[in-house]
Parts: sequence; C-alpha cells; structure tokens
Amino acid sequence: MAKINSIYEEFRKIFNHSHCPELFEAIDKVSLLPTNAHFPHSLGNFAILYTPIPEHKLPALMILGNNPSWFVDVAANRPISSQRKSEAKRIVEEMEKGVPSVSSYLKHDHRFAKRIRTIFSNLGAMHILPNVVGMNWFWVQTGSKPHELKKIRLDEPTSEQRKNEQLNRLIDHCREKTGEIINQVKPKNLFVLGKPAQSELRHMSINNEFINIIYADHPDRSSDLEAKLREI
Repeated sequence: MAKINSIYEEFRKIFNHSHCPELFEAIDKVSLLPTNAHFPHSLGNFAILYTPIPEHKLPALMILGNNPSWFVDVAANRPISSQRKSEAKRIVEEMEKGVPSVSSYLKHDHRFAKRIRTIFSNLGAMHILPNVVGMNWFWVQTGSKPHELKKIRLDEPTSEQRKNEQLNRLIDHCREKTGEIINQVKPKNLFVLGKPAQSELRHMSINNEFINIIYADHPDRSSDLEAKLREI
C-alpha cells in the first residue's frame, strides 16, 4: 500500500500547473468549449485507483479502463444541480489523495459504477464487488480520450510543441506506473475494457505468468463484460 501511495505523491509532483503549464492551458480550453457546458466542473483532476486494495488476500478480479470520467452521472442533455457539481469535485479531489478507503463502484453514482453494480447484481455476485480492484491506465480527467488533447491547438507553435511533449511524458508515465500497480496488486483475473486500454496494455510489462488477462467491451458498448464474468 505504501509503495502505491508513493506513486500518487510522485504524480502530484509532475502533474501540476507549474510543471505542465501548456498542457493545463489545453485542458482549460477543453473545459470552456460550448459543447462541454454540461461538465460538472473544470477538467484537470486525476484519479488512479477507484477502489481500495484488499489487505489480506490477492483479489480475484481487477478492472482496467481507459481514463476517468465524472464521479456523478452526467449527460449532455440533462441539467445537473449545483449540489451534484460540488459532489463531483469533492469526490475526485478525495480520490487524488491516495489509495481510496471506499470503492467508487459501490459508493458513488457515476454511470460506470451503476453499470458495474447492475452487472454484479445480475450475476448474483454483489458479495464479490467489495474486493474488486479498479483503475484506468491514464489517470487525468481530460473530457475525452487522452490523445485527443493533441488536437487542441495553442496560439504559439512553441507552446503547442511543449504541450504535446508534456502530454507524451504524462502518457508514458501513467502507462508505466499502471503496469507497476497491476503487478503489485497481482489480481487473478484482469479485465481490460475497450480497445484503447487493450492497445495500451500491450506496452506494459505485466506478469502474465500469474495474471489471467481478459479483454472485454466497455459496458457502455455491449453486455460482453457480464458474459465473460459469468464464465470465470
């Protein structure tokens, strides 16, 4: 646990306005786009793990996704109250502090958590969910896939270049450290959701000797995850 919490400390040192000014400028631009007026708060927070890590036994299941969305249920065509906006910000700021003490899949009402609870309920496996570990390979709330930030243009060519360099370093760091966390957690089964995360996993040094890797669609796309969970 201490080793993983040190990864949080290290990330805070490299992901901040003073260390990545051009990248934060691009993230702020995304937050202000008219098409993103439904966002509950500005972008630029991060979340590494979504769940605690079981202390006394290796988890049977770990879920790996792409990058964090919001910590409340958000839709472009549905207004969100000020209270819910504050709740979303409070949750992600708490998630930034270190390995969570509660499972976001159980305690929060974002869309992915609701889908996971529905799947485990359908399987009669809600008793397993408290010991499921979950995270994304890229840790920053960016409003879309992380590589999409390369399409956000800054005014100065040198700023544009620095933004992309900062983003590339961040992507490499998250990918490497995600691999380290997975190997430390040592789940029996690692479910990798969606093609972007599956593609990134190929660049990680995962101990396949002890970890069974299972590819599945994101539950927003199909019932594939539920079907594959039913098989194990």
